[in-house]
Amino acid sequence: MCEPDNDTEESLLSRIKCRPAQPTDILQCLRLEKSWNPSATKNDLQYRQHHAAPFFRCTVLEGDDDEDIIVGFICGIRIDEFRDQDSQKAIAHRPLGTILMIRSMVVAEEHRREGLGTHMLTDYLEFVCGDSLKHPVSEVAIVAKQDYFNFFLTSGFSIMRPLTLINGKDQQYLFQKSLEFKRKKNGRECYIVDSFAAKAGTGNPAGVVLLPEDSDEKVLSNWMQTVAAEFNLSETAFCWPRAASECSSSELHWNIRFYTPTVEVALCGHATLASAAVLYQILPNSSQSRIVFHALEDQLTMKLAKNADNNSLRQRKICMEFPAKPPIEITANKEKAIISKMMKEAFSCKLEPLYVGLSEIGDILVEVTRESFGNIGFENLNYSALLEWDGYSRGIIVCSANNTGTSDKKEGNSDFVSRFFGPKAGINEDPVTGSAHCALGPYFASKLGKDSVVGKQMSARGGFVECVISDESVQLTGTAITAMSGVLW
Repeated sequence: MCEPDNDTEESLLSRIKCRPAQPTDILQCLRLEKSWNPSATKNDLQYRQHHAAPFFRCTVLEGDDDEDIIVGFICGIRIDEFRDQDSQKAIAHRPLGTILMIRSMVVAEEHRREGLGTHMLTDYLEFVCGDSLKHPVSEVAIVAKQDYFNFFLTSGFSIMRPLTLINGKDQQYLFQKSLEFKRKKNGRECYIVDSFAAKAGTGNPAGVVLLPEDSDEKVLSNWMQTVAAEFNLSETAFCWPRAASECSSSELHWNIRFYTPTVEVALCGHATLASAAVLYQILPNSSQSRIVFHALEDQLTMKLAKNADNNSLRQRKICMEFPAKPPIEITANKEKAIISKMMKEAFSCKLEPLYVGLSEIGDILVEVTRESFGNIGFENLNYSALLEWDGYSRGIIVCSANNTGTSDKKEGNSDFVSRFFGPKAGINEDPVTGSAHCALGPYFASKLGKDSVVGKQMSARGGFVECVISDESVQLTGTAITAMSGVLW
């Protein structure tokens, strides 16, 4: 890629036009690219013009003999995800890929420093954001050296990360620009994100819907409940930015509300993680900022995890600061007997609780032996039996210390295992429940004498939650992978 320029000369810009590249333009484009990249090939440019024609645009200067003179071009291909090694080799165009990877951006040497690069990139992004694409692009990415930091940052790109050096070449960086807000119009951007996931298709899927800044939650509450029922996921989060006066370069403040398919809930960990992952993906220059969510009762602070392996543009590992909500032990024999009976009817086995407590969120926490925990199983569970006691409002956490020595090659040992049942909230069993770890984390940290613990939720999908405990808060860390994005009309 040739160095883009920042200065503007009216005489040049008034005489140029941008248009789609034609097959007959390839030789001119090749000469331009070879002036700075001797390894450029005609085959690569022909492939992009043939297979990804909408994303190959030339900038031409009208000549005296009515022949177009190409003074620059930008070409890209669609991909599903970005890997470091892809920057050094030819990769296939994916017609339905959501990421547009710019492969070449070239300005003729004699016209550099004349504002041409900025003009070309502006035209290119306006075209990509337009209505002509049958399948819209959600992100634009490009790989460049440190020399181009200022150009791409002023063009609205974010620096994602340095790339792994290959064959001792100069350090390069991945830049990304989200197009979601630009395309929004009357629709509302929506996503499905796998939270606390080791890979796509695991963890707990949550819906995320982005709303405009002037949203009134009282007016929209019925609509949000309808949307959550339509998504039919355990939780859907609705997020909208707070006033710009509350934000700074280091903190971005957003409102957040959580709905199950049947009710609104005050707190949801996996939907918070999903929402933070979406915002870190689409908000320019947000990677170094904290995101502060204002929920019904709490402020929840997010930040990207250090040294995280984010090889995909749709994956983020995030640390979330949640309030600690340790359980308070239930000691009354009558209530403990009711809970034991309720669980026996639900799970068709005798669990013999070691501890029974109630958290501030309204969850019962029941610790059992590991053998009893394994006897619960997944078939013929009577969820309606869990509705019989009025002493809790949200869900039942069944948990056990993990003293079996079992480990997962990717995630390592877990300190405890759990399952979460929430028929009162319209969720028979939740795959991975971040907010439940506001109680589980402090409970097992105290029991095991540790400052940090790892929980494994043993649902059918499963997922891991890292918990670091302080006096009044729990830092929950997990990985979120965006599975889908779209527009809600």
